[in-house]
Amino acid sequence: PKGDNALQTTFQRDYDHVSFGRKTPREAAAEFITEAKAELRP
Repeated sequence: PKGDNALQTTFQRDYDHVSFGRKTPREAAAEFITEAKAELRP
């Protein structure tokens, strides 16, 4: 679907930030959802 590559990139970036302690899981999830909604908007 449209935006799948962008979402994969965003997920990997957020995963890395959580893994290295730069963000909490809650912060990363909120950011991912915000970006996913923007990317998947028709």
